[in-house]
Amino acid sequence: MRQRYRDADSVANVVAEVGLVERSLHLYAGLVGEKNATESIVVAAGLRISAAEAGRLVGTDFVELLNSSRTEVDNALAASADSGFAVRADQLLALRVLVDAGHASDTAVRSYFDGTIRYAESAWRAQLSRLADTSLNIVGSTDIKRAITGLGDTVDAFIAGASANSAAGALSVAGVSGAATGATDLAGAMAVYTRATVGMSADLVGTAAEAWKRLIVDDPDVNAFRQFLAKLLRQPFGKPGGVTIPELAKTFKGGLIYQDHLRRVVAAAAADVLPLARHLRTGAEENLVRYVIMLGVIAVLSFVIALMTARQIVSPLRRLAARASEVSAGEIAGTPLNTSGLYEVASVTGTFNEIVANLTAVDAATMALAAADLDSPVLTISVPGRIGDSLRHSVDTLQQSIRDNDELRRSLERSEARFRELADGSPDIVLRISRDPTPHFDYVSPSARILTGISASAVRANFQVFVDALDPATQGLLADAIAGRPLPDRFDTTIRRPDGTLVIFEVHVAETPDGLQGTGRDVTEIRSLQAQLAEQATQDPLTGLANRRLLDELLGRALRRANRSGEPLTVAFLDLDDFKSVNDTYGHDAGDAVLRATAARLQVAVRDADVVARYGGDEFVIVYEGAPDDAVPTLADRIDAALRPPIDIGNDITVSCTPSIGIADTRTTATDPTALINAADLAMLHVKRLRARSRTPEMRRVFESRLT
Repeated sequence: MRQRYRDADSVANVVAEVGLVERSLHLYAGLVGEKNATESIVVAAGLRISAAEAGRLVGTDFVELLNSSRTEVDNALAASADSGFAVRADQLLALRVLVDAGHASDTAVRSYFDGTIRYAESAWRAQLSRLADTSLNIVGSTDIKRAITGLGDTVDAFIAGASANSAAGALSVAGVSGAATGATDLAGAMAVYTRATVGMSADLVGTAAEAWKRLIVDDPDVNAFRQFLAKLLRQPFGKPGGVTIPELAKTFKGGLIYQDHLRRVVAAAAADVLPLARHLRTGAEENLVRYVIMLGVIAVLSFVIALMTARQIVSPLRRLAARASEVSAGEIAGTPLNTSGLYEVASVTGTFNEIVANLTAVDAATMALAAADLDSPVLTISVPGRIGDSLRHSVDTLQQSIRDNDELRRSLERSEARFRELADGSPDIVLRISRDPTPHFDYVSPSARILTGISASAVRANFQVFVDALDPATQGLLADAIAGRPLPDRFDTTIRRPDGTLVIFEVHVAETPDGLQGTGRDVTEIRSLQAQLAEQATQDPLTGLANRRLLDELLGRALRRANRSGEPLTVAFLDLDDFKSVNDTYGHDAGDAVLRATAARLQVAVRDADVVARYGGDEFVIVYEGAPDDAVPTLADRIDAALRPPIDIGNDITVSCTPSIGIADTRTTATDPTALINAADLAMLHVKRLRARSRTPEMRRVFESRLT
């Protein structure tokens, strides 16, 4: 009878253990997937490549892979909470926060996930070992033992495949951490994989064997990836790199497919175990029912025999039944029953009295525990059996919990003290905002008075004082954040000090369960310098005109507008005659004075919407949009008239630098910025040569009219 019961119970345990293995499979696969996605995103960030761009390079959406893997890990952790199988979830959450904030290194990512995956792997192997041990003593379990052995081989293959995939990544890209041991790791993983495939060929049957052939043996993507692994093993030992971006993208995707297919083979092998276990369980339960029926027959016979001797034991049994009813109704207190009489009845009565005494002790101990009176003497009463063990364990657990809570409280107090010590000494503003019951500051560092002119006590006393000092855009962001809407983790804000001056802060902020916390750094001087540098990048420092870089951008925009409107666009290219002689005779300061005066006169001579740029040296370019047919000669005349008067260079000295002007427009020249400027430059050189032949104003006007 006991053997049949053990068989039924063992088969039920096999079914339960297979369920644990399936959940562990999801957790392990999720951890491997999250590691691959996280490591790829962190490495890409170190190379100044966004996750989206890296995904396009290798043909994989890393963000989607990261989110799906995290979901699978979280679901598997929730499903495994009652099985004793756990992962360092607090460290995983902390690492995810660093990764999402862009502060994690590939070394930290690899270190955490390698250790966690090894831990998950060892726990998984322990589950498989328990599963194999459970099936050892089941009668008629040859098929299920073979299926469990095949499941173990597929798990080994899956783990080795994941290790090979990780090692291949370290060997494929130069500079990735782990490359030093990548060749050794890959060789070891492939050796385990080869041994596991030999075992699977002998043990896999049913859907697992079919899945192995279809997904691993016959799949072209998997074969291509395995060929890639073989290529890595053939390269010089420990030498990473040598893989092109297209080859890396193709093999990376093949590695993901390889890993997913191995996982599906493991799931198929686990699925093959279940019907065998259920079949054995049905048979064991049927045998159990048969033996129960036999016991029932024996019990009936025993009852008949008992009736023959009932008159000798009826009265004691009635007293025992009455007392048992009282105990069942909760009336535990009472006088113990008399144990005199037949040996059998006396033994049962004595045992019943001991049970009632133990129940009385358990009741008293339970009341003491409910009142948290851990010093009560009733807790020292020894109760035998599993109930007594459970009581002692409960008392020990509660005492340890109280000690742990005290230590946690002291640790939190120490952490808060360290935080305040660091924040109080920080040169930046450190703050914490709580939403409830109304928005208010939990903490503001003393540096607030120095940087903003507003004391920390003032903003803690009145939250609106801080809000009123912010610029309108930041006020809107703060209102959104208090309402629970997402807030950028980094942005600039402008604060008006009580004296009216404006200070720019770079703010870093993060969500907390009940509000916000962040830091603010004064970047006023940095932002001013950045603005000056941006202006200098597009402005000629001597004349204040647009430089060549800005001219290219503005001319390109003007051409696009001209193409849309159909109106002509004119470019005038001018060079100052005799400018070199001014420099040679009076020096470069005089030449600079001529260039500044020329720039000022050109801006007066053209319309406000026209572009005037210094092209280089004594060369200037004017972009004239929407000119009618008769406007071009007028433009040349206006420029000539504006630049013809002498220029005072100081010390009662004046010089004249008349311009040579070349003009080109989109009606006669291709609509390309470079072509237009080159055409105007050639026209200017032609004018300069013609003017060199004839210096009379009449001849110059004839030449210019021909050109225009």
